[in-house]
Amino acid sequence: MHLIRSVATISFFTMGSRIFGFLRSMLMATFVGAGAMSDALVIAIKIPRVMRRIFAEGAFNSAFVPIFAGMLAQEGGEKARSYAEQIFSILVLVLSVIVFLCEIFMPQVIKIIVPGFSETPERLQYTIDFARITFPFIFFISICALFSGILNSLEKFAYAASSPMLGNITVIATVFALKSYTENNGQAFAIGITLCGIVQALWVMIPAYKKGFCLRLVKPKSSPQVRRFFKLIVPVMIGGGVVQINVFLDIIVGSFLNEGGLSYLEYADRLNQLPLSVVGTAMGTALLPLLSKTIRTRDYDLAYKTQNLVVEYALTLAVPAALGLLILAHPIVTVIYLHGKLQLHDAQQITLTLMAFATGLPAYIIIKILTNIFFAREDTKTPVKIAVGSMVLNLILNLILIGTYQHIGIAMATSIAAWVNASVLFYVTQKRDIMPVSDRLKSFMPKLLFSSLICLVTIVITKYTLWTHVKGDRLMETIALGFIIIAAVVSYAIACYLFGIINKSDLNKIKKFTQRHKKEEK
Repeated sequence: MHLIRSVATISFFTMGSRIFGFLRSMLMATFVGAGAMSDALVIAIKIPRVMRRIFAEGAFNSAFVPIFAGMLAQEGGEKARSYAEQIFSILVLVLSVIVFLCEIFMPQVIKIIVPGFSETPERLQYTIDFARITFPFIFFISICALFSGILNSLEKFAYAASSPMLGNITVIATVFALKSYTENNGQAFAIGITLCGIVQALWVMIPAYKKGFCLRLVKPKSSPQVRRFFKLIVPVMIGGGVVQINVFLDIIVGSFLNEGGLSYLEYADRLNQLPLSVVGTAMGTALLPLLSKTIRTRDYDLAYKTQNLVVEYALTLAVPAALGLLILAHPIVTVIYLHGKLQLHDAQQITLTLMAFATGLPAYIIIKILTNIFFAREDTKTPVKIAVGSMVLNLILNLILIGTYQHIGIAMATSIAAWVNASVLFYVTQKRDIMPVSDRLKSFMPKLLFSSLICLVTIVITKYTLWTHVKGDRLMETIALGFIIIAAVVSYAIACYLFGIINKSDLNKIKKFTQRHKKEEK
């Protein structure tokens, strides 16, 4: 129950973040559209975002949290704080150097990352200008990640979970405040991204300080914990680097698309990220500290039950979400993006790209969960090796599919590679017996199939009944889409109840295990 409450907290704020993220994307579609400027802005935002995932999210959620949470549970807050100060000081030093060098050599960096932009000088110059504004974001968001890891280990999930929502609000407010004073709307968005990082960092630093974790800059020492951190973080950064190299390869290949192609990918991915973040990231974030503690205290029974429960709940939410995005792609894109400078042709291309991304949605979520199962056991090498194979496959598929399908081919390649990645991760967990599949999870699969079919039929019927009669009327389209989604959610919830997907007795067992674990911890 504690895990479920944590997931619910993270999911609530992540949902808020994605809603404001939608508003941000809608503003970008309205004020910038899909063309040279929007492609440049996509790259300028994506570069620090990718760096964040290497230095911040991947590193600290996988290497910092297990060590910090373990020290907090076994050695107390003072030693945990001393360890955090060492890592904080190292992080500030390394990121300061990286930001300084990249600001100086940004033109060269951009030409390497997006070689295809050299054929369109205007797009290249926009990208260099915007990237110089957005790049400091990596410094502030990495600091945010460290303090978020501290708060998550203290089981204070709300602050870290709500910081992205506050960040998106900052971007939106900045665009409205500055768009009349900047050279172009893209520049206003770029400034908003950097301010977003500053606000998010302050949002988690202040409550961490109140909890007694006022971190100072100290001279780094080679303590056993710091050495262990680097032992864990190196393969994690390589693994994160492999995954993000994959993203960079997509960018390099995508830079040769026609103007607007990268924007189509970004707009579609923004929609695909909603269920991915709400389900996958929320469950993975809540799962890692709990698994780390249960494994450290050798409570494997609770660990196995928790893992199975998280996979079950993830699939319960991911499968209907994927069906919804796949079948309702056109109505969703029309309602959200077809405003301002975005044209009907652009909306059609975003729709097809979203459908390609949606086919891999369950795989993306399962990867996040299974990867954390390895990380909680301080095994950071296995996911890296699997990620390397996935990266190679994705690149090969990109090169094969881009010629015929352009941006849609890149999305298709991403989905196929994700399914292969998830399948191999699951195979290894079974081979090593670190996630024994429970009988309940086995019986759950056919129940999920039938419940999803009911949801699918509901979506198809309501879409045919409502959407086809309101085309062209934006207000009625929005209302119709809302009714279709509500009908799908209600029918799916009823089906889940009838088939017994949510088992109350099982939740009571988890509650007892959690209570027992807390007593032993005390």
